[in-house]
Amino acid sequence: MRPREIAKTPEQAQGRRKRALGLQKRQQEKRGLQQDERQQQQEKRGLQQNERQRKQKKRGLEQRNRERRQDLRESALDERDRLHEIFVAVLGHDLRSPISTVKMSAASLLRDMGNPDKARLTIGRIQSSADRMLEMVTQLLDFTRTRLGSGFEIEMQRGEVVAFVQEACADFTVNHPERELIREFPESVEANFDRNRLRQAVMNLLSNAAAYAPPGTPIVTRVAQGPDSFSITVENQGPPIPTDVREALFNPFVRARKSRKSGGLGLGLYITQEIAKAHGGEASFTSDEGSTAFTLRLPRSL
Repeated sequence: MRPREIAKTPEQAQGRRKRALGLQKRQQEKRGLQQDERQQQQEKRGLQQNERQRKQKKRGLEQRNRERRQDLRESALDERDRLHEIFVAVLGHDLRSPISTVKMSAASLLRDMGNPDKARLTIGRIQSSADRMLEMVTQLLDFTRTRLGSGFEIEMQRGEVVAFVQEACADFTVNHPERELIREFPESVEANFDRNRLRQAVMNLLSNAAAYAPPGTPIVTRVAQGPDSFSITVENQGPPIPTDVREALFNPFVRARKSRKSGGLGLGLYITQEIAKAHGGEASFTSDEGSTAFTLRLPRSL
């Protein structure tokens, strides 16, 4: 005889379905938690990988910085060595000529003490040689400042540019009475500039023009102004600057071409450009078959 089956009530069937659904839900939640845990572990591994990469990049950056500092130190040492060689070369060669002139002129002056006219000429040669030596030393000091990073000290003052350039031209004429200066100036130009440094730049351009202009030809000096800037141009006649030196013309120790009257170090144009930069301006030039002109273009206020 079979055991008697107990009939399931609707409430019991519904309970079984609820328990089955509950079990299924818990299993899904468990699988979800396991999936979340795997994702967290994966994210953790990614963060660890990123951290390793960051540290590796940091070490690489530190290594590059060390190499860069080492290169800078070596470059500075090379620059100091080059400056040392330049100073030795100047002392051994470029300054020898004016020093010899002073020495011989002094000996001549002792012999010509009873002849005032000869003594006066000899004193003039001594003064001219001393001026050359002073200019060389000044240019070397300026070059050293710019190459070692200290640059020029600029003291800006409000001034009248035309009168200032007139004074520079007058001083130039005293030392070069054989040169005709043509002045093309407006009535007045007001601007901020360093008088000593800008005078040095203008005298460099005038001396450069005198060194390369053919004898008997004039030198033209112009002053012009714009809304926010002014310019000073020095122009001389003569052959154009050779094309092979034009790009390096404002580099130190570069000369446009050989000239018997150019007894300097080849630093004048380089220093002139650095003075223009210190004023917030620029130096430029044009050169063709008829003439060569150098121009300083500077802001009127800085």
